[in-house]
Amino acid sequence: MLPTTTQGISMVRIGNSQGNFSVIAIIAMISCVLLLYLVHAITPLLSYKRQVVAANIKTNLVLAMENIKTTLNNTQAIKTIVNLPENAPIKCIAQATCTYNMSPQTLKVVGLDGTLLSDGSSVGIDHTGQPCSTTSGESKCLFTIVVRWRPLCPADGSVCVNPPVEITSETSFSGGLMKFVLNFNNVNFKFRLTGLAAQITP
Repeated sequence: MLPTTTQGISMVRIGNSQGNFSVIAIIAMISCVLLLYLVHAITPLLSYKRQVVAANIKTNLVLAMENIKTTLNNTQAIKTIVNLPENAPIKCIAQATCTYNMSPQTLKVVGLDGTLLSDGSSVGIDHTGQPCSTTSGESKCLFTIVVRWRPLCPADGSVCVNPPVEITSETSFSGGLMKFVLNFNNVNFKFRLTGLAAQITP
């Protein structure tokens, strides 16, 4: 006896459901493969772009640090800097009152045009290497640069007359994950200045 029409239709429907399921499974598998391929292809590009951005930021930071260093080595600029009220402790160089164990002191740095370059707190550097305010509520200040000075007095405790001064910088970064890409090892500076007593106004 032949199957009824209803049974025949039912069998055909079962066959179509299985076929549709197979097609959907194949499409899903292809989609997963394509997604994995795209992730694998895009990830290196994103990493490369992040490295390029970090390199540009670091270049601008280096230029900003060089500007501060050049300013500190400028006779006219350093005379202004050492006589700023905020830098009053440095007068000990001219007064022969500095001591061997004196801790590093923050140095306020201004440019020849009067631009505030570093004071250890309220001024920073943005991603273009330009000074910016850290107290204005803006988030563009990626770096804060602290410049410090320390007199290199005799270790035997003798009178410290017009000693050479060690100048150092310390850079802090507030740019989130980018800090893992940037390397500050060759950004900060350390050098000596001599003859500052002659630049200090009593």
